[in-house]
Amino acid sequence: MLGVRGLLKGDPYGWYKTFEYDAAVIECRDGDRPVLIATQRGDAPLILGALSALPNTGR
Repeated sequence: MLGVRGLLKGDPYGWYKTFEYDAAVIECRDGDRPVLIATQRGDAPLILGALSALPNTGR
């Protein structure tokens, strides 16, 4: 996991409509590919816990 942030200009428009001001974007990588997970701020700890529980495969 690289970090957690709010919505930024350039994020998908649908995220703004779905989350409005209650968004957390979790930034990760899958190998060399960036992965963004958008969720409500209150749900972010659950997702972060699940991501940290995954084994690190070194990819």
